[in-house]
Amino acid sequence: MTEIETLRYELNKINSYPLELKKVDCGINGKGFFPGARGLSNDNDQTLSNKPIMILGHDFGAEGDYKNSVKRGCESQQALTWSNLNKMLVHFDINENQCFFTNCIMGVRTDGESAIGKSIAFKYPEYLKDCKDLLIKQIALQRPKLIIALGLNIPEFLSSLSPSLLKLGKVKSFKRLDRENLAAFKEIEFAGLLNFKTNIVIITHPTYWHLNVKHRKHDDIMGLDAEKKLIKQNIN
Repeated sequence: MTEIETLRYELNKINSYPLELKKVDCGINGKGFFPGARGLSNDNDQTLSNKPIMILGHDFGAEGDYKNSVKRGCESQQALTWSNLNKMLVHFDINENQCFFTNCIMGVRTDGESAIGKSIAFKYPEYLKDCKDLLIKQIALQRPKLIIALGLNIPEFLSSLSPSLLKLGKVKSFKRLDRENLAAFKEIEFAGLLNFKTNIVIITHPTYWHLNVKHRKHDDIMGLDAEKKLIKQNIN
């Protein structure tokens, strides 16, 4: 069984999906975020453990977008998420082949549900726990050196996974994240995952990159260069 097959096996154990979310299982053959796709850039790649970086999104988005991506064979590279993310990775000197692209929340938002904003999953504790458990399994399988979290919906999700991340539970703005030095963490240990540590950096979500990145600040550096320095300081 390949590593992606192992991950899909664990994904299919989740049976707590609320009505607003629909299960998907890597139906997109090409480039895209897990669980809609394999989360790997190269076609037919089945290996996570040789990828040093996890790119962690919030959720996959809408069912309609997923269906269109299945037909297309990959997620749209012209949509803001991928269009901006591709530019960001170049600026950060990160090769996409080094990355596993995944999400905190499994499934897709069903037709009629907004694809914008915080996932409804946060209103369903049992389902949210299943998603958190699966993320730990993904981390255990990949063992990334760095987790790059995209946007402000992720800190709350991460906050319960390690005592070192508890303060993230109340963060609602990048201004506070930067002011209180909560944008990056070194050598984080996760509950239920022994003998493993990794670094975490929280950056602007690509969809809102053009609106938010100019407000980032780190070591008196502003904007995208502030995020680049955060990543450089934590990538090794």
